[in-house]
Amino acid sequence: MGVMKLEEFKNEVWFCGCCSMCRETVSKGIADKHAWVGVCPVYDVLRFDHYTSRGRNTIAKYLLEEVLEYNQALAEDVIFRCLGCKACEQICTPTLVPGLKPIENMKIIKAMREDCWNMGLVPQKLKEVCMNILDPEKNNPYGLDKELREEWAEDLNLPKQADTLYFAGCAAAYQNQNTPEAVIKILRKAGQEVAYLGNDELCCGHQLIWTGDIEGARKNAEELIKRIKETGAKKVIFSCAGCYNTFKNDYKDMGISVPFKVEHISKTFLPILKKLELKEQFKKKVTYHDPCHLGRHAGEYKGPRKIIRRIGAELVEMERSGKESWCCGAGSGGTCLINYPDLNQEIRSRRIKEAQATGANVLITACPMCLKNLRDAAHENKVEMDFYDLPNLVAEVLGLKSEQYDSWKG
Repeated sequence: MGVMKLEEFKNEVWFCGCCSMCRETVSKGIADKHAWVGVCPVYDVLRFDHYTSRGRNTIAKYLLEEVLEYNQALAEDVIFRCLGCKACEQICTPTLVPGLKPIENMKIIKAMREDCWNMGLVPQKLKEVCMNILDPEKNNPYGLDKELREEWAEDLNLPKQADTLYFAGCAAAYQNQNTPEAVIKILRKAGQEVAYLGNDELCCGHQLIWTGDIEGARKNAEELIKRIKETGAKKVIFSCAGCYNTFKNDYKDMGISVPFKVEHISKTFLPILKKLELKEQFKKKVTYHDPCHLGRHAGEYKGPRKIIRRIGAELVEMERSGKESWCCGAGSGGTCLINYPDLNQEIRSRRIKEAQATGANVLITACPMCLKNLRDAAHENKVEMDFYDLPNLVAEVLGLKSEQYDSWKG
């Protein structure tokens, strides 16, 4: 079977000049520490060029020219090992030349994964995750009973219809239930009521997209959007970076129209904090980890930092932050966490040590996947640090700490 989806991006592939900037580059602002700084976390650990975007683009050229053929080893070792963190696009050389855009490496890797899906070359563990998402009895990547999805909201009496809907997402609903509870309590404190789909909420399909099952992702997205429209919502708010970016950007890339406004809670909470009185100032030294899908993918950097400063915390940035932030290591769709646990463990260990080096005793993020991954890294590396998802932090300073959980801390 020949190349399929990749052919749509052959101009992008051939435009890559293999300059190596996506591998490592001259540091900006931290040159007093070392002259070079890593760009690709996977290359930073494994040190082979085919794990970088320029390496994969070279392989893509050979696939397009039929010098190479897709095969299981190529899929397992190279195509699915990319984190999808988008750091390579951030540093891509054309960004330094006026009028030129960076190569869309994320679209190239997604195209290669779609080809792999259609050829049956997807790693089995990732395939099982997709099967769980599309199973009507589960509708989540963990394979858990879908009836457990709304367990966190049982005592909150959330309506099914409202102008604004809260999309909790799988990670928070199943693994970090204090986060969606915090979101609702904050909104109610501000006099805002939101709808919630409950067990009718489907997975956003983030993992389907990043594993290459675009047909399944499209059907899932269309059904999910239909269900949201039936609530009458004009705006949907998200606490999960992955879900937010899926609605904001990925659906559009698949040709799916989103007929309502989408907003991340980092924007929702800012006006609330301006009008509500804080019960206490968060007088601690903290550092903030930029989730890849909220930062580089969705372009939101300022909101979380404004919230952190608003509550009185001392924010100390990690060496790599903002657009240059290091990935937590889970990978888009959790592909690295699921299929390459040793690689994930090494990347997240390097990130947590970078956080430790700031001297902060609290790490804040705005992604449930990053929260869990970095918390696990702290445990593995014996790093003493408290962890907060952004809604938990805001709830605490507003005096809304949950009775169900001993602490908002991750």
